[in-house]
Amino acid sequence: MIKRIILLVTVCIVVVLFGSCQSNDSVPKLKYETQYPATAQEYNRLINQKITPLLNVAEGHAAKGRDVLNNKYPAKDELVSVEDSINYITDIYESCKVIYPPDAEKQRHSDILMQMKRVVNAVEVYKEKLEEYQKDNSNEKELSEAIDILASEFVNLKNMFNLLSR
Repeated sequence: MIKRIILLVTVCIVVVLFGSCQSNDSVPKLKYETQYPATAQEYNRLINQKITPLLNVAEGHAAKGRDVLNNKYPAKDELVSVEDSINYITDIYESCKVIYPPDAEKQRHSDILMQMKRVVNAVEVYKEKLEEYQKDNSNEKELSEAIDILASEFVNLKNMFNLLSR
């Protein structure tokens, strides 16, 4: 009888020890920050909170870029500002990627993410052209084109934002 109890306890200990040793690789990683999609109202609020600062950054740099070209603002100051902004807007973009949209908003969410990424890319190109301009002022036309593209991407995102806000 005692042998059976010892055997039973030993088996239980072995099962507990080896049964709970699963790797975390089998646990699926969430694509979104929540398990369930947001309601339409929650989704609109979340996206609006993210898009607004991104729009402000893009519009501000397009305006400051024109001031740099017109010698009304120092290129070195704008370069410092745009470097900080790239990190900020990249974080905004990344945080939007994990918002779980309602089924009815999945295509629009994809479109918004694509346009947000285009704005981030336009700011990065603007920074590159601004660095070149700061060195020797020889690429004024290229910087002007980068500002125009940034302004264009800003307008496209703003139009999406206006449609979303309705």
